[in-house]
Amino acid sequence: MKIQAVLDACKNFFVWLWQGISGCFQNKTALIAALLLAPFVLLFLCNLFWNLLQEAKNLFAPTVCAPAKITLKREEQEKNRWRQLLCTHRFVGPAFEYERTGYTKYFVRFQLADGSQKELQVWREIYMGVQEGDYGVLTFRGDKFKSFRMSTMNAQKV
Repeated sequence: MKIQAVLDACKNFFVWLWQGISGCFQNKTALIAALLLAPFVLLFLCNLFWNLLQEAKNLFAPTVCAPAKITLKREEQEKNRWRQLLCTHRFVGPAFEYERTGYTKYFVRFQLADGSQKELQVWREIYMGVQEGDYGVLTFRGDKFKSFRMSTMNAQKV
């Protein structure tokens, strides 16, 4: 039912877009404006399609729980100033208050029990709470981090 609503919304959007483009051919000023905006619309649609494809890939991937060891932590600074300006949030919780900006991404590389390595983007709280060399159980789905439960038992070491 929800899928049909999304498909109808997409169909209506493309019909509206086509009517706008075909109407532009009757007006030269509108045609020039449409030609200038077309690359941005195309870029937006390609980005939207790519993100939907990645989310679909993660949606159909199985959820995996495996013992893992943290081998590397790293931060990546977002280079896009517009995103930095737009993604400033203020989180207020019961025991803390801090300001989060959207220009830093946090990554942790895990070594799984089979010897393979998996680098996942994690939340800031997880990044600050773990150290290289920590052991635990990693839960992920596709390339999306779900959780990491630390363990002190030597039997569960990778």
